[in-house]
Amino acid sequence: MATNVVIVDDHDPAVEYSPAWSTAGTSDEYDNTIMVTKTAGSTATLNFSGIGIGVYITVPGFGGGTPAVASFAIDNTPTGNSTSTQGPSLQYKILFYQSPPVLNRDHTFVLTNRGNSTTDILYLDYFEILQLDSTTPATPVSSTTAKGATTSNASSNKSTSSLAIILVPVLCGLLVVIVLLAVFFRYRGMKAKLLDDSAGRARRVPRQITDVTPFEGDVDLPSLLELLSHRNVLGTSATPPRATSVEKRSASTPGPGIITTSSQQVADERSDGRAPPQYSTAVIQ
Repeated sequence: MATNVVIVDDHDPAVEYSPAWSTAGTSDEYDNTIMVTKTAGSTATLNFSGIGIGVYITVPGFGGGTPAVASFAIDNTPTGNSTSTQGPSLQYKILFYQSPPVLNRDHTFVLTNRGNSTTDILYLDYFEILQLDSTTPATPVSSTTAKGATTSNASSNKSTSSLAIILVPVLCGLLVVIVLLAVFFRYRGMKAKLLDDSAGRARRVPRQITDVTPFEGDVDLPSLLELLSHRNVLGTSATPPRATSVEKRSASTPGPGIITTSSQQVADERSDGRAPPQYSTAVIQ
């Protein structure tokens, strides 16, 4: 906000003085008047509304007295001390004190003379009160402050956005890793279960005999016929033996000198109850 300066003369009724103050002034002072005191502890009190206050005095030159010394307080809180700086000649309308910024409300300002001799004379000329003007646009200072606040907010938003940009990929990556681990362990568990089931089935299935040793050796035809005849006598059924290669050959084209026995002859002998002849071997004539 813009600020206004309001001048309050030393003779304004708003200023309250303690005893030991006197009136003086020339055309060089504001409104041709000043208030003078050389008593330590004398005060001037002013109630004002604004954000700051300044004190202006007249400073005598060398030989016209010693520098002025005073202390200041706002709302019963000390705000500083001040000592004037003398020059070779009398100085008018000199800023003696400027308060720090205060809240924009009503305040009580107290000036106390701290001179400790009759030569420490204080020449009070006027006060300047700094007030806010709510009817004017904001000053460049206020605009700078607003810009700084906007920049701060923008920086904060930017920092938040940067953090989100970093966190989102990290969280997505963690989620993918968790899903992959879950799939891996599930697959591993299913594989182990399948292996256990296969092992159980393997234990339950009897071992198949795959190795068969074929019969080796010569067939003794007469002994076979004798065995069959005995089984027939005992009442067991037996399938007539098929003709051997020797019999087939003898039935078709018997070789010279070979005595053969046909299957039909063996069957006839079995049917009439006679025991078949006993042969031990084939006789070659």
